[in-house]
Amino acid sequence: MYRSGQDQTPQRIWDVAYLGRLPRPDRQGSLIIFTGIHPPGSLGVVHLLCTRISELYSEVKTGNFSVLVGTEYEPDTHEPRHVELLTPLYRLEDN
Repeated sequence: MYRSGQDQTPQRIWDVAYLGRLPRPDRQGSLIIFTGIHPPGSLGVVHLLCTRISELYSEVKTGNFSVLVGTEYEPDTHEPRHVELLTPLYRLEDN
């Protein structure tokens, strides 16, 4: 189970986010969805997409996937300090 550091005692400068490329409801393509437990987690996903998109693409190409992302962030600015994949890239079956 993954929890945000903001919700732990003592608090940590750590957050978790979900990133996925999922089929559109009409099945006419896909869309990217991401959300952090708190805003620093979402910023971590943005950082990951901006800095490691070619690495993600080399793994999943144009297929649908899901992954959890962990972000350690600056306590004052909430800017990502270190971003990592917490789980393997889970490839979703295209239906």
